[in-house]
Amino acid sequence: MIDVLYIKGPCSQNYDEEMKYSLRSLEKYVSDYGRVFITGDRPLFVNKDKVVHTLEQDIGVPTINHWWKVRQTIKNTDISQRFVLMYDDIFFVKPTKLENYPAYHKGKLEDKTFEGFYRKSCGMAYYWLNEHGYETKDYELHIPFVYDRDKFLELDKIFDKIKDKQDGMVVRSIYGNMFESDSPLRKDIKIRKSDVGVEQVIGDADCFSVSDWVFCNNVHPWLKAHFKERSIFEK
Repeated sequence: MIDVLYIKGPCSQNYDEEMKYSLRSLEKYVSDYGRVFITGDRPLFVNKDKVVHTLEQDIGVPTINHWWKVRQTIKNTDISQRFVLMYDDIFFVKPTKLENYPAYHKGKLEDKTFEGFYRKSCGMAYYWLNEHGYETKDYELHIPFVYDRDKFLELDKIFDKIKDKQDGMVVRSIYGNMFESDSPLRKDIKIRKSDVGVEQVIGDADCFSVSDWVFCNNVHPWLKAHFKERSIFEK
């Protein structure tokens, strides 16, 4: 069994409906999850007795908040040695085991331009990795990712130096290129257009994700139809 960590910011523009269905999909399709941890804001629908909740505030830009909330979870809880990072907009669609989930990548960080905040964070990671002699694979897929407690804490010496800056670095790609050697290539499945349906994109994938601004169009109705049963994590 392996613990699962959701890092959360404030309530989403969809009133945390994404996380409700992410948890329902986790319960339905993942056979080897242990405890569920939520670090950050706990959605109102979540039963506090069914999760391990740590109230941790954001301290900077999104990539720094990622590092900080995972770090604080490790420091302040007994989350398993290896654990799964989840996002509230990841939905499983077939039976999945997470304990040995591959550290997938989607190509090279330098394959795209570094324009815009997110891509600039990818660029900062690329320059750091290149300067320090690491590969520059892009691990920023919208899928689960397995971290090791001890290895993750080694990132402190990197991110503590930049935590107050406006330019962060993508965390998964720093971690993946430092610590993962067997990394299969995978396509990222995230619905970003309102005229694209779930069935059109999932194919044989085990999960998919969706952008906030198109969630209510085709995806929310699909999730409601496929995950009708309340999960144990709901009040």
